[in-house]
Amino acid sequence: MNYSVKAYRENGVWFFDDDEIEISREPFVGGMSEIIDYILQKKFIRGGHRGIKLEFSDKSFENAEKLKKIEDLPDNWAKYEYEDREGMLCPVALQYFDRHPQELFIRFTKPPFFMDFKIVDSDFRKP
Repeated sequence: MNYSVKAYRENGVWFFDDDEIEISREPFVGGMSEIIDYILQKKFIRGGHRGIKLEFSDKSFENAEKLKKIEDLPDNWAKYEYEDREGMLCPVALQYFDRHPQELFIRFTKPPFFMDFKIVDSDFRKP
């Protein structure tokens, strides 16, 4: 099954929200923020710092990057590698999986930009 969350960057750290299971401002820590930055730079997703959609699964899917688990850690943490980088997933990941998957597939897409505005009827004639 594929999951998706809203991810955004603040003060050099990536966070995510998932309204469906009431997760708000959950940080990516232990090197995961750096992996996200690296993948976004590699994929040339500009403006991602304003917010992206992060899709993930324990099964491969189109255009997904693969992170491989290298170690289970105490207290339901797990260490993953992506190319020459390492990052950790905390127990919050277990809200989606029974246990930390051996392989984690992720894909970022930039959500459409919406601007909320109201047109006010004005008189633009000069006196």
